[in-house]
Amino acid sequence: MCIGSYTENMIIFALILLLICTPLSVANAGEIDYGQAKSLHCQAVLDYQYNQNHRKTAVVKLKNAQVVKGLAVGDIMLGRYVESLMRSNGANYPFEKVNELLAGNDIVLGNLEGPISNQHAQTPNGSLSFSFSEDKATIIKDNFFTHVTLANNHTYDRGRLAFDHTRDVLEKSGVFAFGNPEEELAEYITRTKVRNQEFVFLGFRDMSTSFDREQALVLIESENSNDAFVIVSIHWGSEYVLHSGTQQQELAHDMIDAGADVIFGHHPHVVQEIEEYEGKIIFYSLGNFIFDQYFSQDTQQELAVEFNLSPDEIIYTLHPLQSVNSQPAEMTGDIASSWLARLADRSSETIRDSIKSGKIHQTR
Repeated sequence: MCIGSYTENMIIFALILLLICTPLSVANAGEIDYGQAKSLHCQAVLDYQYNQNHRKTAVVKLKNAQVVKGLAVGDIMLGRYVESLMRSNGANYPFEKVNELLAGNDIVLGNLEGPISNQHAQTPNGSLSFSFSEDKATIIKDNFFTHVTLANNHTYDRGRLAFDHTRDVLEKSGVFAFGNPEEELAEYITRTKVRNQEFVFLGFRDMSTSFDREQALVLIESENSNDAFVIVSIHWGSEYVLHSGTQQQELAHDMIDAGADVIFGHHPHVVQEIEEYEGKIIFYSLGNFIFDQYFSQDTQQELAVEFNLSPDEIIYTLHPLQSVNSQPAEMTGDIASSWLARLADRSSETIRDSIKSGKIHQTR
């Protein structure tokens, strides 16, 4: 609801936040500017909408302080031509147009598609053997990432020592690195607690004969408990294909059966369908996030997934992105609606209307 002028709304909202120290039932607190709302998200859940002038606004709903707010994105490649763009336009160039989306979350998760090397040389354009400079760890942290998976087909591009160095510099920068592209071991699991809610992050790569499917399922099952929220991030599937394959689907179902609460997939470089299975959500591929693949529309249309987790429910908010010159930005208005409708058409029938609306509600 709109209480008054923009200034009056902001004053009222600020006073409400100052007065509240305990969990509340949901209550609308007015329509305020999106950027302002993102910075004030503590004890708040944001419903995004576009007004008649296509100005992005947020209806702020005060909610239980136990809500944990997260965001998941796809492939992050900070070498090759992206490195040239960052050198010319500034270190934060790829993230500038999604700064508000990344900021204000408790958890921001992505797939780091390559190693951070202490013997870095820029990857030539066209090469598929990646390398990132050491300053990239700080840049990732400065742009609000808390967790990255290293379980993909590029983090060994400079060998095992560079993989280990990547883990080390990320964690020294304050970013949790989980998963291994060649081994399914407990030492590569990350556990994080946010406001008494435990999260477990497991990263896998199902792209070679070395992948131990049964061991991956054992690890998931070992982390399954009534309290922990188990997030699986997995590198799999066929590149540039908008639909998952049978092997992906069978493995995804087995992972949910073993105890995964949500699956975020990557590697195809395009956004694949969303499936609801046994009351859990499978995002088969989030597509690219930061990359230099300009040869098709699908490789530059991406999906970021916001998740708000409370003791009794989880709400996934879908943010379609359009990348231009390795710089993603949120789609708006009819363009976003049309893109979500196409995604819904190739996704589970049970959640098609939810996908079109941009929100998927699940009970826990």
